[in-house]
Amino acid sequence: MSFSPEPNPQQSPRDPDEWIAVVIAFSAIAAILFWVLGRSPNEVGLKRSPFLANLFQEEIEPEGNRGKLKEEILEEPDESPLRERVSRREREVRPVPLETEEKEIIQQPLSADLEQPVAREPLLEAEEMPKVVPFTDVPENYWAYGAIAALSDRKIIEGFPDGTFQPDKPITRAEFAAQLPKVFERPENESAINFEDVSQDFWAAPRIDETVQMGFMQGYPGDVFRPNKEITRLEALVTLATGLNLDSPAAPGEILEKYRDREKIDDWAVKQIAAATEAGLTDELPNPKQLNPSQPATRAELASMLYQALKFAEQSEQ
Repeated sequence: MSFSPEPNPQQSPRDPDEWIAVVIAFSAIAAILFWVLGRSPNEVGLKRSPFLANLFQEEIEPEGNRGKLKEEILEEPDESPLRERVSRREREVRPVPLETEEKEIIQQPLSADLEQPVAREPLLEAEEMPKVVPFTDVPENYWAYGAIAALSDRKIIEGFPDGTFQPDKPITRAEFAAQLPKVFERPENESAINFEDVSQDFWAAPRIDETVQMGFMQGYPGDVFRPNKEITRLEALVTLATGLNLDSPAAPGEILEKYRDREKIDDWAVKQIAAATEAGLTDELPNPKQLNPSQPATRAELASMLYQALKFAEQSEQ
């Protein structure tokens, strides 16, 4: 006798109501989960993890902004240190308005270094003032220190841009003529001469005209002045004696005996050289007994002659 297994009874299909109940249950669970995850952690008393925040592509709000409306957070000023540094830099590099810059330039005073006319004041009053030679090549023990100091103090003579005076350098006729109107104040009684070798744009042309009109210099025959020729000691003394209207001595030969080289003095200049000698114009030269009339006069020698001529002129006016 054999036994065969009994067939399983067929399972009856589920009731449709059961399927509806399952769907409703899952929907409710999904709705609750969506509601929880979609709310702010503060509203449900939960702390959302960074994972959930990244999952929903949201930023974790700073604690100071939690619980605030979005509009309130946007209206608050950004007080972060980075923003403060940027703001400070913007204030530092902010350009000054153009109108302000122009006004500052316009309000700047004009330069006070413009040249002013130099008054020809009495030299004797200036002697009472302490004088310092501003030239590097004129030491205090230099023989013409006093004359150079007095004349430079009165702005009568000037040095070179490098601070030197170059006392041993010869001086030209134009340079000497340019100094005379600054030293002496004399009426312009003589007529001007149109020298053939002095153009109107020559740097010393106005001073040469003044010197001629004041009666100090006349030039050479043929209406030539020879402005670039070095002036000799004889010519310088004759110029000063003529311009100062020095009286001719009664015995000029006797006065000139003091010079060991008196025979070298040209005959036409004997009276003027004697008058200049009597007035003391050669007293302060390094070697008063040696005139060297044909030798070019140096800047220091002419400074000494001018200084002595000024002293004589002012003493004569007293």
